[in-house]
Amino acid sequence: MVKEAHTPGPWEVSWNGPEVAFVETVRPGPDGDPQEIFGAAAEGATTGEAIANAHLCAAAPCMKSALRALLDEISGTAAIDSEAAGKAFAALAKAEGRATA
Repeated sequence: MVKEAHTPGPWEVSWNGPEVAFVETVRPGPDGDPQEIFGAAAEGATTGEAIANAHLCAAAPCMKSALRALLDEISGTAAIDSEAAGKAFAALAKAEGRATA
């Protein structure tokens, strides 16, 4: 298993009033509190957009793991050469900071 460079998941969303949704780790950090990953402010976006953005980001570690597992599952089949698999590999590269474009 490869050690991930990002803060380990799972992540969750917590809401702090009408302007900011935070993405935090579920597991406690060194101080015993959840680690804040980042805040998704509603500035320039609606509150609904900020919440949706935070939920999408909170799901990132799980989606990355699932995508990697799916690509491993289809490795060695004709599906691995599909356009969809190519997009999946590109998404993983982007998530891991390896994207070239």
